[in-house]
Amino acid sequence: NKGVFKKERLTLKFGRVQNVNIAEPFYFTPVNLVNCIFDAAGSVSQEVVLPGVTKVYAQQMRKQIFDFKAQQQQEAPNTEQSETDTIENSLS
Repeated sequence: NKGVFKKERLTLKFGRVQNVNIAEPFYFTPVNLVNCIFDAAGSVSQEVVLPGVTKVYAQQMRKQIFDFKAQQQQEAPNTEQSETDTIENSLS
């Protein structure tokens, strides 16, 4: 969500996130905050920035997204294998 007078909401699915960067600007250092930056597939620039979040929260977000993507990659080969098995069984 962003904007005061003109409200704007952007939804980014975990599957589209390619990278999660954590930036520590010098002005956030005294209060132990960071910017969490999400780069999306098909986007030239950064897609979403969560400014002023705790470092722990940013690291948790990064871990959740990468765990989700790893789980998707593990499920994809299994799905392709079961489709191949079904086609081979129907041809027999």
